[in-house]
Amino acid sequence: MTMQASHAHHLSWQALEGKVAPEVFTAPKTGGDASGDWLAVHGRIVHYLLNNVVGKSWADHLTLIAAVLSARRRDVHTVYLRVRGLNARFSALFPSLGLKHMDEWNVDVHLPMYLKGEISSRDSQVTRYTFLKDYSSATTHVWNWYDGLPEAEKELYRRFVLPPVNPLHVEGLNKRNAIVEQQQLHRKTETAAVVPHFAALRAEAHFRFNRLARLRQAYQQAVEQVLQTIPTSH
Repeated sequence: MTMQASHAHHLSWQALEGKVAPEVFTAPKTGGDASGDWLAVHGRIVHYLLNNVVGKSWADHLTLIAAVLSARRRDVHTVYLRVRGLNARFSALFPSLGLKHMDEWNVDVHLPMYLKGEISSRDSQVTRYTFLKDYSSATTHVWNWYDGLPEAEKELYRRFVLPPVNPLHVEGLNKRNAIVEQQQLHRKTETAAVVPHFAALRAEAHFRFNRLARLRQAYQQAVEQVLQTIPTSH
């Protein structure tokens, strides 16, 4: 592990103090809640937030997502990928849509546009599906957390919670089945390209194995002959 990676792993949540909204930094029942026995946000994720997310319009929203998912004991790598994926897509979508602030994000309008390929047309179907999956999963967890807050705190945190996906607005746009079929076809094509060579590969492997076996046998015989020439001591 490099010194930089080691430093990243040892970063604590405190490194985000003053860099995100104080309400998010101390959100109850999350990785930022010092008053309870909540699992802290891993240093790797804190490092990513500091270096790639802080200062962006969606920084508070993604930081809250990281804190909620961590408190719910989601795997560190999963939380990291979720935050990184959302940040990457927002970084591309906001300029394409001409958005400046998070309150301009309209998931019911902008998400279907993205899934249809009307914006960021170079993104693959896999990338679009992954964004939908990441966004849906993250918002579901955060809304479950939000629903458990007292009414006074709900009013305080509402602006930091991403709007959820309305299934009716993305119905028919989820290309998961098409993506799976495409990946299976790709694997089938790769296999088809290799199959005609199986016989030759097997013959070559058998030939090399026999050569190694003969070499090993010759080595053992040579060792035995050498041992036989060494006089035994009495």
